[in-house]
Amino acid sequence: MYSKYGSVDLARRMFVESLNKNVVCWTSLISRYCRNGLVVEARDVFDSMPEQNDVSCSAMISGYVKNDCFNEAVELFSELKSSCNLTFNVSLPVSVLNACAAIGAFKEGKWIHDIVHENGF
Repeated sequence: MYSKYGSVDLARRMFVESLNKNVVCWTSLISRYCRNGLVVEARDVFDSMPEQNDVSCSAMISGYVKNDCFNEAVELFSELKSSCNLTFNVSLPVSVLNACAAIGAFKEGKWIHDIVHENGF
């Protein structure tokens, strides 16, 4: 909630003090950090998550893209596709395709296109 209104420090403090952290709390903090250009901090939170889902992955990858960290977005996506069976939501392939286009990552872009086509997005 606090992250929605622009107070990154207060959002972080509330998160740290919270006794009931769930994936929504973690993802909210990642999104807020990214909206404020704090992608290193966002990645630290992402890497610390006990459990990641398609929304948290999308938040981190789209945060990279919105901050022109295209290589990091493609790299994270590659790590995720290699390490787990990630279920894709619609926004994840869009973010990764934007990153691929920005850096000319044809192979990854083609792979994403194939997934989009196969899943009927």
